[in-house]
Amino acid sequence: MVVTFYGAHTRRYPRDFQLTASQRTLMLQTIAYLFYLLIGALVFAKLEGWIYLDAVYWANTTLFTIGYGDYSPSSTLARALLIPYALIGIVTL
Repeated sequence: MVVTFYGAHTRRYPRDFQLTASQRTLMLQTIAYLFYLLIGALVFAKLEGWIYLDAVYWANTTLFTIGYGDYSPSSTLARALLIPYALIGIVTL
């Protein structure tokens, strides 16, 4: 995806190069998932006092419904935010 984006903006592709609708949709969904994952991880890292990469790991395992249980929100606010964060993330994934 990054290579395609870089190639398009450096004009390494022919002028008539176009992504198909399914390629464009997949690219946009991937970008949206990454933003949702990284922003959610940032919020939970601040609320729980976790290292950011640990929060990214937790958010990824939560959204993929793996849930190892090694990290879990302990504060009341984080637990309250977990329900909508997980539901929206799982439904849109």
